[in-house]
Amino acid sequence: MHCLICGGDATIHQTIILSGTHFEVTENLEAALQELSTQQNAFRMWVDAIYINQNDLDERAREVKRMKDIYKGASKVVAWMGPSPQYSIPAFEIIEDIATETRERTSSS
Repeated sequence: MHCLICGGDATIHQTIILSGTHFEVTENLEAALQELSTQQNAFRMWVDAIYINQNDLDERAREVKRMKDIYKGASKVVAWMGPSPQYSIPAFEIIEDIATETRERTSSS
């Protein structure tokens, strides 16, 4: 399972269809889902903004306590900041290389 963290302006919404039901999400989340859906490999994704009722403060408080375990158990966590500008891709590739090297060093010690 992948987890998606999505920032952006929470006041601008788009409507998506989930299992045949119309559902409002932020414009940035809709863009992330569109972009990720173009990838060739199908995968299951957990999105806090969808799976947690954002209008129910009690539910949000309960679920936030579980998020550490959810993210820890994910095979991949995606932090979506918005459509990528031309130069952000190389920057993220460098960050990914550093993370890989750090994991390799940590696992070998």
